Amino acid sequence: MIKFTVNKADFLQRFLIPISRVSEECRIHINKSQIYSCVSNADGTLILNTSITTETGVGDITINVKDVTKLVRVIECIPDETFSLTVDNNVSVLKHKSPGLAFSLHLVHDKVLSKSRITRTQIEKLE
Repeated sequence: MIKFTVNKADFLQRFLIPISRVSEECRIHINKSQIYSCVSNADGTLILNTSITTETGVGDITINVKDVTKLVRVIECIPDETFSLTVDNNVSVLKHKSPGLAFSLHLVHDKVLSKSRITRTQIEKLE
């Protein structure tokens, strides 16, 4: 099990909600110091590269979320300012458990999500 803690306001307002406005699905990359994603809309005319800096203590993993809006809605129900999320070892389920709320969100495999036309590395080269 891989467990990491995030600030609810940052994770929602600066990360998940902007992603949900561009795409229904995304790949979320998590490393020791940040969580990031690069998504585009269906026709590729709009690209969003977003990240939040947080000490996760997690090695490099990628989770594939099929329904970002559903994830936003369930995280909005968490009453705590900071909370922990757990990813199982085969990266197929994202879980949260607290006294007032518990949920499991099933993740999808890499081949299920369409691959982004542009990568974060390509965007950084433009800067």
